[in-house]
Amino acid sequence: MTSNRYWLDLPSVKAPHPDNRAEQVTYAISQDYVDMLARAGRLTVILQLWTHVVGELPPINNASRLSHGPVTPALTTLAQSVGCFRGVKRPYIDEPDGESILVYVLNPSVTITRDLASFAAQEA
Repeated sequence: MTSNRYWLDLPSVKAPHPDNRAEQVTYAISQDYVDMLARAGRLTVILQLWTHVVGELPPINNASRLSHGPVTPALTTLAQSVGCFRGVKRPYIDEPDGESILVYVLNPSVTITRDLASFAAQEA
């Protein structure tokens, strides 16, 4: 896989509209959130965003090796979500029940993680 994309610059993603699955909406993944994850060393979350939200292996060296191993990551997108919920039923910033929060539910069978030595695929 040859890509000129930077692995910390995730693209926008399409997902079913939360009120009507027949319609699609486009979401941007917060660059501030991705930068914060990278600074904190939480690289597994970034890898999982690529794999399960964007739907492709991250554009990093040797990532394609994961698709040739005995266990391969399940590439999913928000368009394949099995559910969507609005609100978290608890206070969130200035909202009494977090009604602006949307939760898309994915069900990948195999995910991707970063261990100290390399990247690996593991059953979810």
